[in-house]
Amino acid sequence: AENGMSEGSVICSDCKTTADKENAKVFRQSPGCSSDALINPGTSIDLYISTKAIITPTDTSSDE
Repeated sequence: AENGMSEGSVICSDCKTTADKENAKVFRQSPGCSSDALINPGTSIDLYISTKAIITPTDTSSDE
């Protein structure tokens, strides 16, 4: 929020309850996080979350 971004969609394929969603962790975002990416103020960030303890990284090269 302090950088002018806002939360977009929150996607959790394994959340069964509201409590699951509240306790899930972010494992991916779009647009991706990169030191050389320019993101305009007001851009919404989609968050991909999961309740799983170990998350296998996915190829996010198209998001960065």
